[in-house]
Amino acid sequence: MNTRFLSLFFIAVLTVSFGICCFAGEVLAQNIHLAWPWPGCTNITSNYGPRGTSGYVHKGLDISCGGTPPVYAAANGTVSYVQGGTVQCTYSSSAGTCPSCSNSGGNTVHIDHANGFQTRYLHLSQIDVHQGQVVSCGEKIGNVGTTGCSTGNHLHFEVRINGDHKNPFNYVSGSDVCICEPQCSGKNCGDDGCGGSCGSCGANQTCSNGVCKCVPQCNGKQCGSDGCGGSCGSCGANQTCNNGVCQCVPQCNGKQCGPDGCGGTCGSCGANQTCNNGTCQCVPQCSGKQCGPDGCGGTCGTCGANQACNAAGLCECVPQCDGKQCGDNGCGGSCGECSANQVCNAAGLCECVPQCDGKQCGPDGCGGSCGECNDTEICSEAGLCECVPQCAGRQCGDDGCGGVCGECEDGMFCDEDSMCHPTCEPRCDGKQCGEDGCGGVCGECSDDMICQNGLCVDESLCQPACDGIECGDDGCGGICGVCDDGFECRSGSCADASCIAQCDGMECGDDGCGGACGTCDAGFACKKGLCVEAECVPNCNGKQCGGDGCGGNCGTCGNDKTCDHGRCRSKDGSMDAMITIEANACSSTPNRTQNFNFMIWLMAALGALALRRSRRQNH
Repeated sequence: MNTRFLSLFFIAVLTVSFGICCFAGEVLAQNIHLAWPWPGCTNITSNYGPRGTSGYVHKGLDISCGGTPPVYAAANGTVSYVQGGTVQCTYSSSAGTCPSCSNSGGNTVHIDHANGFQTRYLHLSQIDVHQGQVVSCGEKIGNVGTTGCSTGNHLHFEVRINGDHKNPFNYVSGSDVCICEPQCSGKNCGDDGCGGSCGSCGANQTCSNGVCKCVPQCNGKQCGSDGCGGSCGSCGANQTCNNGVCQCVPQCNGKQCGPDGCGGTCGSCGANQTCNNGTCQCVPQCSGKQCGPDGCGGTCGTCGANQACNAAGLCECVPQCDGKQCGDNGCGGSCGECSANQVCNAAGLCECVPQCDGKQCGPDGCGGSCGECNDTEICSEAGLCECVPQCAGRQCGDDGCGGVCGECEDGMFCDEDSMCHPTCEPRCDGKQCGEDGCGGVCGECSDDMICQNGLCVDESLCQPACDGIECGDDGCGGICGVCDDGFECRSGSCADASCIAQCDGMECGDDGCGGACGTCDAGFACKKGLCVEAECVPNCNGKQCGGDGCGGNCGTCGNDKTCDHGRCRSKDGSMDAMITIEANACSSTPNRTQNFNFMIWLMAALGALALRRSRRQNH
């Protein structure tokens, strides 16, 4: 045998010896005896220790003999943990476990024993203990089951010391049963729990819950000493103890009548009296009475707020009609009746009932009104709102009540202000642009022209038309003037802004505020607020050629000229000033103002012509 072999053998012997010593020392140190939890069943389906090569350690023993028999506590202890309400989880053979199981141990009980020992019982079908319960070795704690991650009925049994799992076979075997230990701590008599006795009691003593107690000697006694330092009983308040027997003492001190407490009486009362707590008292005479004296200085009752007591002692109702005209008097009667068209209110007063059935307006018969008509209606005698035709200052049109204010004569029409006017015919003779007198226009000017006095003229040659005009448009894109503060421009005149113009049914003329209701077109004159056709006045202001508005002509152009919007132009587009002079010089213009305006326009035209020729030469 070589040295290496001897060394290995020696090490192995030391290791085994050390393990045996340690195990023996652990068992001796713990000093606890465990019993087999499933008596009669020693079939182990899975041992303690590693399973396969996965590294998983089975922390206990799986015991199974089929069925669901009882499971017993392996030793005395206290239930420290209970987990119930678990069902069997689905086992995966490929995974070797239950993948979706939230409590793989199923219904579980933990029992803490002495010296750090703990036993665990898993997969129970039933639990018979609760947390904190003290159990004895061999006491039933539940039944075998297959809850949690389990493939069949079995008991998973674990042993732990100070929390570390141990091989149960190191502490218990299938033949181990509970060993009885006498339970005599704090006891001096009675059963020791193992078939023996913890001690005996003396004479006149009995054992009660392991303690010897004196037996009272009270046979045939009601009171007095019981021989154990106690009493055989107490006598009543009116009794005394005599040789163990209670005797009655009459109680009549301060009493006139009634029992004396010992079967006798303390005295009797007179007529109409009764004994009340040993005192004679008067009996009230109230039979058939509700109120009044009771014959004993008291009363038989009190009547209600609206009642009075009569001589017979009965309560009678007092009518409550103060300040009331009608309604219930509180006694089943009435305080009065209201007249016609009146009703009795909650305060008992008669109130007028408005008479408005079928009425829209007018008095309601109670000093009020059945309603108000609107501004265009009046109230009829029948209380109905009737429409009032609105025709003041109107000649025609709707009267607001489904009718008309009048009809216009032939050749007349009704305008939006309900006034009759002659049927409008557009007035555009001799006009190229501007209003036609009927709300339309006689034509539109080109972009480089503007409309003045019904004719399209060059914007640069436009003459402001402000004769007799204080404000407003001058016809050339400017204004004829601005009104002072407090005045506003109305049809070319400055009028008081606070004044309300009186122009209903008027086309022209004074508006009553210093202004005008409108201006008439050329060829029309204002008469009584209406524009009527006047004697035609030729209008050639600013024109060299073309119509004069009265069927005549303002002038003619030479053979090499053409008339363009009232002006003679050569074929190259230039304007002939001489022809303009001759044409206007030959025209009859009786108005001096028109001649003056023409001369101003002529000077402007000559200036414009010179400017155009200068531009052509520069080009």
